[in-house]
Amino acid sequence: MLNPKSFYKEKIKESLLKMDRSVIKELGYKKIEIFEDEKLEKLENLFFISELKFELLKGKTLQNVLINSPYMGVLIYQDKYVYSNPYMCKLLGYTSEEFCKLKPE
Repeated sequence: MLNPKSFYKEKIKESLLKMDRSVIKELGYKKIEIFEDEKLEKLENLFFISELKFELLKGKTLQNVLINSPYMGVLIYQDKYVYSNPYMCKLLGYTSEEFCKLKPE
């Protein structure tokens, strides 16, 4: 589930403030300053888009696993059958074309 944009703003601030002070000093900086709102908003958008892409990828991967599973029959219908995976065809003895002519009851 996607988080609200305010969630990212707090996570960014939290991460910056948790940075080890010795690392900050080693990098040649005296302290960490919180970004101005405009830059912070751009980071929020970047985090949001990254999470959105991840959620879409997870959904696509699950879809591919289910549809292409060699041990699970899949039929997709909307008024009539529009898709049948090879396992379902083999299991019930119909071709994909024959399934497309049938209506689910």
